[in-house]
Amino acid sequence: MKKVLVMGGSYFIGRALVDRLLEKGYNVFILNRGSRPVWDGRIQNLICDRDDSKKLQRVLRPYRFDYVVDVSGLNGQQARNLCDALPSDTLKRFVFLSSSAVYDVEHLAIPFKETDALAENRYWTFYGKDKMDAESVYREHFADGSTKLIILRPPYVYGEGNYAQRESFVFD
Repeated sequence: MKKVLVMGGSYFIGRALVDRLLEKGYNVFILNRGSRPVWDGRIQNLICDRDDSKKLQRVLRPYRFDYVVDVSGLNGQQARNLCDALPSDTLKRFVFLSSSAVYDVEHLAIPFKETDALAENRYWTFYGKDKMDAESVYREHFADGSTKLIILRPPYVYGEGNYAQRESFVFD
């Protein structure tokens, strides 16, 4: 059975992903701060604050994952912490949920392309810059190609379990 670690797997996008992975028969691990209860007994909950690099290493080093999905990474330091903590000898794919806030919107036309220039922009400021920093750390760490890196950059994500209530903003 394939082992998947979902960083940020306890609510919204992460939780929906965990539910789908469980349906497909994956062995699912989530890492969070322990502030939300696990809703399914098949989930292995690893409790740690990802900003605590030493504890993150202690918590993750005993495990070997086939896939890691990071839906909660906010900046380069969090990405570095995770890279330093993950044993990568069995890691086949690493998926990072970034954001379209990384695109240079001042000089681009919608729809953006994956190959378009990245730059901090006036709408997202540090959020976009921090996501760019995280992407950079992951690209450098997985540059040898032994683990396939996938970066997704959605503009907004709506749906059940959305804690940010972006729908009400858009529809108002």
